[in-house]
Amino acid sequence: MTREQEEEKYSQWRSSLVEKLAGIELNLKGVVYQMSVEIPASDDFEAMKKSWEDFYSSELYSSRNPVRKIAKRPDTILVRGVPSRWFAETRISSKASTLVTHTIFSALGKIRTLNISNDDELGASKDETNKGLISGLNCKVWVQFESYDDFHNAMKALCGRSLEKEGSRLKVDYEVTWDSEGFFRNAQYEPAQTKLEERDAPVHGRKKHYTSRIESDHRKRFRD
Repeated sequence: MTREQEEEKYSQWRSSLVEKLAGIELNLKGVVYQMSVEIPASDDFEAMKKSWEDFYSSELYSSRNPVRKIAKRPDTILVRGVPSRWFAETRISSKASTLVTHTIFSALGKIRTLNISNDDELGASKDETNKGLISGLNCKVWVQFESYDDFHNAMKALCGRSLEKEGSRLKVDYEVTWDSEGFFRNAQYEPAQTKLEERDAPVHGRKKHYTSRIESDHRKRFRD
């Protein structure tokens, strides 16, 4: 059985399981509940692929200028709910490092640029019970790949999986989706500045600032 056949078989099994569980009645202390089951959007690769294909098809047909009707495809993924410390430089900072993050995601394809920011709002309670939580525990990462194929393969590899920290049994269920808002193409976008503790003495009494975005001309340092 080929890998594609295995994936198709798994997809069919998952869909049939959802159908069997949906609508089951649960009796809890005399109160009857009807079970509702669905696959999270970030775990369903085929559904997400269809969503970006429909999105760009709609954008193409709605264009007023027929000359400029060129089919577009996505190139950027957004990963949320990742522990910042897991992407940090060991014994240097608890904040996610662009160099470490670039090294990790470059295993999925050639990166054009990436951006990291805090993800404090993920899972925040509306009743304000989480006001006392420490900021910056989680981060979200935008990764723009150089080609659609690398983007496609990265999405497929990340969908429906958990992240496990090397050397431990700690796991985290992150969320992954495609960027439909054009984060890096937004003219108003300005790379956020991440202040890291300088290991060397400050230059002219000031600490250096490191941008949380890596452009394509920095990729050479990650090549073998």
